[in-house]
Amino acid sequence: MKLTCFIFTHAPEAPLLARCIATAGSGKGPHDASFVVVEDGNSPLPQATRTAMLANGVAVVRTHEPRLGNLRGVRWFSEQMAVMSDHAGEADIVLKIDPDTLVLSLANVVQPLADDDTLAGAGSGNDDLYLYGSCYAFRRWIIDFVAAKYVRFGEFGQDELRSATALANGGTLARPVNEDVLLSREALAFGGLDFGMKRTRWRHDKDSRDLAELKAESDVVLFGNPGPVSHGGGDARPVISRVMDSFLAADTTAGPLPDGEKPVVVLGLGPGRSGTSFMSTLLNLQPGAWISHESYSPVLLNLPAVDGFAKRLVEGRPGRRFVGDFTPLNTWMAAGMARWLVAEGYTVKIVSTERDENELVASWVSMMERQEHDPFVTVPPDGWVHRGWSKALPKFDLVPTREGRVRAYLGWCRDHVAALMDEFPGMVRPIDTADMNDPAEINALLDWIGLPAAGRRLELLGTPVNNSPTP
Repeated sequence: MKLTCFIFTHAPEAPLLARCIATAGSGKGPHDASFVVVEDGNSPLPQATRTAMLANGVAVVRTHEPRLGNLRGVRWFSEQMAVMSDHAGEADIVLKIDPDTLVLSLANVVQPLADDDTLAGAGSGNDDLYLYGSCYAFRRWIIDFVAAKYVRFGEFGQDELRSATALANGGTLARPVNEDVLLSREALAFGGLDFGMKRTRWRHDKDSRDLAELKAESDVVLFGNPGPVSHGGGDARPVISRVMDSFLAADTTAGPLPDGEKPVVVLGLGPGRSGTSFMSTLLNLQPGAWISHESYSPVLLNLPAVDGFAKRLVEGRPGRRFVGDFTPLNTWMAAGMARWLVAEGYTVKIVSTERDENELVASWVSMMERQEHDPFVTVPPDGWVHRGWSKALPKFDLVPTREGRVRAYLGWCRDHVAALMDEFPGMVRPIDTADMNDPAEINALLDWIGLPAAGRRLELLGTPVNNSPTP
């Protein structure tokens, strides 16, 4: 069958496109697949990206209607349908794929449509009323029909448009109207929907599944919404693209930890704005590892007992050979957890992230100015969404300036890390953000932790750790 795959995108997603398209193309099976990238006219792709797409035989077209929210709004939906209808060529099946998605088996995704002439659409959902998500497919003639139906709404005002659309679809649509719901409603008029696609989300800092194992059993893997990879602020898409690379390259499945053996525990800490999220992402990509980020914070400063946190950490991911968490502060908490873990016979590795002090101060001050809050003063404002973090940080009320309070906090962190080194000789290893993209430094750190060389994933190297001087 002939497939036309549409990828609606905008400028920040440019790093994702090549991986998304190449992966889907390699998994097309016996089908003839072509790709159309639809760039947002209000946020067009860089010229270099457009040139590369065209050189690889990928068509690039541009929309005009501004997107409303997360691709919501009837007028935007109308233009989507028109674009797909106009540029589907001789396709039997039209697919819509999110750019932060790897379609490992395009053939499996469209198999229900290829096998059953009566089926209207194929994708993933939680009931039989609509499809949603990162990849779904419909018969070409449905797209043509929907495009023709919605073109008559093109001249309506937005409020009139919503009312007219609701009436045309039985008056039961929610506002704002979601594109997936609209397209699924239209498709249901012509047949059933299939939810057989093996679709999963993969989170860099929350997922305990082995990359190679998950890759072997998935048709579609989504890396972005609703919880995209994020570290250090700024645009997360370059990081997502590197995580996609690690996922695609993963070929080593780490066997489960034998009964009776204890995992190595990695505790990461830093002053914040110092690469803790980058390091947790990097370590969690390694076979046999589950390293989370901020799973045990924020908690009250100087909480008297943290044994429960340590126990939950080592028991929460059975079979993992390396478990841990990177928390950007709370050095006292690392000390308390390490004491319990050592007493219980666990091997503990404490990684302390560092960064140039002037860069740290500038980054912290910039963040506080944007948030209109200083966490180093005693009383957070009522309703402050980060009250938990405020309670987890030491206070420096007597220091008169914001910059001075940040420097006092950094000094507090250095003192606590030094105390950790004294209490746990040989168990604490610092790493500076300036070295986090150095393969030699990273391999030395992985060697120290004990992560085997076989199957190491270093694709994340080369992405920004922290933007300077702002986050």
